[in-house]
Amino acid sequence: MTLATAIQGFGLLCGAVLLAYGVWFLFAPDAALAGTYHQLQALPYVMGGRYFFFGALLIAALLYGDAKVLFFLLAGFAGLGLFDGVLYWNAAPLPHIAVGILAGLASLYYLKHRKGSA
Repeated sequence: MTLATAIQGFGLLCGAVLLAYGVWFLFAPDAALAGTYHQLQALPYVMGGRYFFFGALLIAALLYGDAKVLFFLLAGFAGLGLFDGVLYWNAAPLPHIAVGILAGLASLYYLKHRKGSA
């Protein structure tokens, strides 16, 4: 086994664990908070870090210029925006839904242009 194969395998394992954590938080949020040692009062800081690093990822992907990377990243952002819009349906869903739609449209642009550079 090559080092690259081992690293990719480890990355896939980490991705599967993150998916499992996501399901855990969706279906048993109190247990997931306790089980992962997160603290509800830290949520605003978690959101600050989330937005900061999502912005950094987007800037890095745009500078890297690979259309496939941009497609997947923006599709993920679209999913997050739409998911958050559903969560905030009775409060203020429109900003989240708008971001989800814009990110989705941008991801479709990069899907169409995936064979070239961004």
